[in-house]
Parts: sequence; structure tokens; C-alpha cells
Amino acid sequence: MEKCLLLGNGGREAVIAEYVSKGYELYSIMPYENPSIVNFVKGSGGKYLIRRSI
Repeated sequence: MEKCLLLGNGGREAVIAEYVSKGYELYSIMPYENPSIVNFVKGSGGKYLIRRSI
């Protein structure tokens, strides 16, 4: 399965995560936890990271 990295945690990113998670192993880096994105990441078999600054 291909992998996809999603950056951000807003509403647009949640919609993108919903569709991408259906065909990709989704990974996400977010400044704050978005429960919708977390569910899509976990459902796709990927991982997420909460990171406020780089």
C-alpha cells in the first residue's frame, strides 16, 4: 500500500484525510489533535504526530 503524509489539522484536512485513507496508508503531523483525522489515520494503518513547533 502506498503512503501519504498529511500536514495540518483543520476541516479541509479532515475531508482530505477521509478520502486519502481509503486508498493509502495515511500519516499526519498536526499542531493540535483533530479526532476525525486521528480516526482516519488509525483506520488506514498509519500513524500521527502532535507537534506544535518544528
